[in-house]
Amino acid sequence: MPVAHGPESYSFLDDALEAVRGGAALITANRRLSRTLRERYNAARIAAGERVWEAPQIVPIGPWLSTLWEQRVYRTAGVPLVLTEEQEQSIWEAVVRATPESESVLSVSATATAAASSWGLMHAWRLDRREIQIAASEDTRAFLSWCEAFEARCGAGNWVDSARLSDCLASALRDGELPARILLAGFDEITPQQLVFVDACRNAGTSVAMVEAAQAAPGGARRVACLDRRHEVAVAARWARSLVELGESSIAVVVPDLEARRREVERTFSDILHPAAILPGSKPRRRAFNLSAGRALVEYPLIRAALLALRLQPAANPIGPLGAFLRSAYIRGASSERSLRAALDAALRRLGVAQVSIATVAENARRPGPECPSLRRSLAEWSRVRESVPEYESPGGWARDFSRLLDALGWPGDGPLSSDDFQATGAWSGLLTELARLDALGGELSYSAAVSRLERMASEAMFQPESAPAPIQVLGALEAAGARFDHLWITGMDDESWPAAAHPDPFLPAAVQKAHNIPHSSPQRELEFARRRTAALLAAAPSIIVSHATRDGDRELGPSPLIRDIDAGSLESLSLPSYASLVEVALFAPDLTNFEDQNGPALTENEQLRGGSKLFKLQAECPFRAFAELRLGAAPLETPEDGLGYRERGNLVHAALEHIWRRLGNQAELLAASPAEVTGIIGDGITHAFADLATKRGAPLLPRFAELELRRLESLLREWLEIEKQRPPFEAFEIEFKQEVEINGLIARVRIDRIDRLADGRDVVIDYKTGEAKLASWEGDRPSEPQVPLYAVTHEGTLAAAALASLKTGQLGFRAVSADPPALPGAKPVDMDEQKAGWRAVLDRLAAAFKEGYAPVDPKKPQVCENCPLASLCRIHEARLGTSALSGEVD
Repeated sequence: MPVAHGPESYSFLDDALEAVRGGAALITANRRLSRTLRERYNAARIAAGERVWEAPQIVPIGPWLSTLWEQRVYRTAGVPLVLTEEQEQSIWEAVVRATPESESVLSVSATATAAASSWGLMHAWRLDRREIQIAASEDTRAFLSWCEAFEARCGAGNWVDSARLSDCLASALRDGELPARILLAGFDEITPQQLVFVDACRNAGTSVAMVEAAQAAPGGARRVACLDRRHEVAVAARWARSLVELGESSIAVVVPDLEARRREVERTFSDILHPAAILPGSKPRRRAFNLSAGRALVEYPLIRAALLALRLQPAANPIGPLGAFLRSAYIRGASSERSLRAALDAALRRLGVAQVSIATVAENARRPGPECPSLRRSLAEWSRVRESVPEYESPGGWARDFSRLLDALGWPGDGPLSSDDFQATGAWSGLLTELARLDALGGELSYSAAVSRLERMASEAMFQPESAPAPIQVLGALEAAGARFDHLWITGMDDESWPAAAHPDPFLPAAVQKAHNIPHSSPQRELEFARRRTAALLAAAPSIIVSHATRDGDRELGPSPLIRDIDAGSLESLSLPSYASLVEVALFAPDLTNFEDQNGPALTENEQLRGGSKLFKLQAECPFRAFAELRLGAAPLETPEDGLGYRERGNLVHAALEHIWRRLGNQAELLAASPAEVTGIIGDGITHAFADLATKRGAPLLPRFAELELRRLESLLREWLEIEKQRPPFEAFEIEFKQEVEINGLIARVRIDRIDRLADGRDVVIDYKTGEAKLASWEGDRPSEPQVPLYAVTHEGTLAAAALASLKTGQLGFRAVSADPPALPGAKPVDMDEQKAGWRAVLDRLAAAFKEGYAPVDPKKPQVCENCPLASLCRIHEARLGTSALSGEVD
């Protein structure tokens, strides 16, 4: 084999762009640099007064090699076809799945991806398989067997994969196939495989040169220390904004781990550079910064809506994803039926079932309130298309049918699309095209398998919409390769992060990786890479700031050894403006007047009242929640479960006891019943309770859940009836008793679980509790459970006792207060008239406050907020933050 030689050096980027104008091909290490250089080239042509020019050949190396091979395919018969990335993934998955080792892997897809990466490294660094075999572990031997199977499949299909593409091209290049000059830009290093290709290009008559960026003047860098990594990014964003305000337009911030921190970094830069963007109704505007790290395609709302739509099934749909589909803005009629579809989602959740059929959705969409005619028509069209879809089909067939199903639902909606959404539809079309290309591999997929593959493709495909040039570029360490700026801030240069920790390839022997100095194979290799990358970054701009965090949690950090020689300065010396957030601007504005309005409109005579006894409970816990939930209707969405939720388990107990006591009528009948008769009565009660639940849900409980709950209820109710036998004689006088009660002019509808009448004519009010039951919940000016006090003070007969019947396993018994003589075992003795008077005073105050519209955000205790779903409405956390800021407690 001839000796491979590296490319010659080609001076400076501007000279390279001029060479491109003369016909040279500029090949870059990444797409970001290609886009930047094309923009720079076009700007130069405009500045020169040109109106039309030939498109420059500035291309990333991967697509360029694929284009060269496609040209060969068009010219020569029998040339292997280049596999797409998804085709390669599919073959690797099939290879892994077909071997015994697949039984021990956690994820075939992830293992196939790792194997493909190892395969690429093996070829890029021209590793000898015999050398690998000698040092092979069990995992390596499995990998080598996969490699043989992968090669065999490629050979049988007459395919060439991306890892071997440059070798195939190098062995077949002929004179005249390439441009006269090729320039390489942004390559930190050239792999042995690329060196061989460079020599092949030279042998074919093409000159190859490496483009070197102009070096910055020495001494232009300063080093600063920041509190932590979040603070570091925030300070860099403030620095970038200050430069933009001075008119600078070539600014970069390097975040080495940008891909992992993309959301955090984007949020920080948005808060500092575009704070008003969070305001309701703010119009989209051109951003002052661009991030090099794209997001997974599946993270874009328009794409998520498409995948939610494709996950629809005629018979059963999980309520969570179904609700997200119904509320999507990308389905036909969404703008005109937005509120109605949200109401439909809430109505379906109230059914209490975790899986909902499309027929049920359509049926509920006909009812007044959540009536959605446009959605109903779309679902009808979707159902017709869905019925025509086969059970198994080729990937290309699924790509066509997926488009038909989405068309039936009117995706991507009937409203105007933003620029990002419009570009995302193009990316979706590309995704379906990639799915269809799997036809070349043969085989068919089920509907669910095809959707799962498309979802995985969308989660792995990185997408970044094209946008107008911005003055600030936020880049990863590799994306900055070859680029040049006027101002540069390099973050992440602490001694824990830079150099990065080694992470060798999992399938290639560690000794072989170290021997060939493969990337990430050892700490020495990471140090070598970091030293080279640092030197390149420090030469990328005349004005550079290098920063590092001083803490990460409890760990102290120092500067990386690679930047310790840079002159250290303080953040204060940068004189950066603070750029107060919108919250701070509002809090500290000099003409700000604070006005706290704690009252809503008073209750009117004609206003329909919700809540019953819940009204008093919420008003005591937090007046704002009572107002929001019962006056404004701001109730949380329910989340049904496949099994039984806490509320449904409680309802089953209530329903079973209702039937049992309607059957028995009094304690005497219970005492007279034989054990077999009691068992039958309990069984009948449970049967009726299950029937009621099935009616409310629209479907019976799953058999396994029903069996488990049946056993639980039988044991619980049998034990409870034994407790009822120990009481003084009584009659179940009222069962699930509904009535209207009046407190301080406020009328509330209540439902009392039971009112028992004792032999002496006195009554006992009972409320079943399947959770915690404590008498303390009735006490104080803001009782947490005021139901029983409400029942007691509005009871017209002679009240002997008020009781909570604790039906929680392990805590069965009565928690009660009782007049003398005691009406229940263990009851707390009280003067019932005094007790009722105290309760009446508390309830009167709560009723008066509710009637007057008294609604401050005033939770009884912090735990109330933990279980409240309305924090985004009352904004209590923001209010507390504002109070702390005004008192100087927040940085």
